[in-house]
Amino acid sequence: MNKKILFITYHFPPYGCIGALRTGKTVKKLIDLGYKVRVVSASNQVLPKNLPMEVDVDKVFYTDWFDVNWPIIKLLGAKGITSLKNKISNKNNINLKIIGWLKLLYTKFVHIPDQHIGWYFSAVKKSNSIIDAGFIPDIIFSSATPYTSHLVAKKVSSKYNIPWIAEFRDLWSDNYNRMSSFFDRRFEKKTMHRSSAMITVSEPLTKILINKYKQPIYTILNGFDAEDFSFQVSGVNSQKINIVYTGSIYENKQDPSPLFIALASNKDLQNNVVLNFYGNSPNFISDLSKKYNLESIVKIHGLVPRSEILNIQKKADILLLLTWNDPKQKGILTGKFFEYIASGNAILSIGAFKDTPSEIVVEDKFGIETNDPEEITKFISSYHKGKYNNNLINRNKYERQIQINKLAEIIDKHAN
Repeated sequence: MNKKILFITYHFPPYGCIGALRTGKTVKKLIDLGYKVRVVSASNQVLPKNLPMEVDVDKVFYTDWFDVNWPIIKLLGAKGITSLKNKISNKNNINLKIIGWLKLLYTKFVHIPDQHIGWYFSAVKKSNSIIDAGFIPDIIFSSATPYTSHLVAKKVSSKYNIPWIAEFRDLWSDNYNRMSSFFDRRFEKKTMHRSSAMITVSEPLTKILINKYKQPIYTILNGFDAEDFSFQVSGVNSQKINIVYTGSIYENKQDPSPLFIALASNKDLQNNVVLNFYGNSPNFISDLSKKYNLESIVKIHGLVPRSEILNIQKKADILLLLTWNDPKQKGILTGKFFEYIASGNAILSIGAFKDTPSEIVVEDKFGIETNDPEEITKFISSYHKGKYNNNLINRNKYERQIQINKLAEIIDKHAN
């Protein structure tokens, strides 16, 4: 496995985001398998540098980028953009409405395919220089979002006639959170026709692309790293059942109300449970705790570093999973979900419909999926430490190394 890979990704460690976690781990494990990898990424990102570098820095080339939003920032100021979003609903402020529409038009015509297009030229230039200096890749691999990564890969692939695999951590024109137009769909197809193969992070997303493209489409899950969970749990466990949620919560898209109703209806349960939220928890979580008189057992902690989060997840008794309330979001498998699996603790999945994560929870017996407060009450009441521990066989198939081994087979199949 001594093939050479040019890996193009805007997001890469040490910059901290879930996309960088996946790309960083992928490159590390490909190098461990014997591949020779060079990474082209972006410097000076507006993200904290909180992910460890597990790849030699001489294999990673960070390039500058041009902020295409500077005219808007110059007009409104950096804070003005944020405040505009909050004020734009004011129907009496015509000036704000006009500025809002101008901003919308600007982003619509400049953010093609996304706001990171200002990275395109420097990334192409650096990729070309790496190849011209003698590193001739057998394959190019690009990871999106942002989709600008795919534009860079297409350009370099076309110039040197090198096979290209495109990874979609989120879909492009089929992304539910993106206002896609006919132009977006045409631009995506025009870009992706050059690729040799594509990869998504879940089977539902793979099926969407299979219906659009003739190229081979594969699924490589995020998975978890067993070594990240090899530590001894620190801190003293509470005598109460510790229910934990980690990550962001999106109001109107995720709803923990059934759990609050279950706890509010059972005083004995309240005396034996503590509910901890770690991450970006909107005000409605606090509002729910007041509504159901659960302030004494609901703890909201805010953002916590990932190194601490893994310990918190492992120390929990029950991990709360809130799936999306919209069936169009099916197929979203976050890195957090696989961390939940890796912890070995029971998972309580709550959502308005059966999503891909909740289906895995039930199928692999990692916990339960329900929206019924009575079922939630029974689940928590009958909980005993270890009763719902993950089956090792079921859990181990989601290890990232197994996913990377599958990726290696795909790379070998399509490389020169």
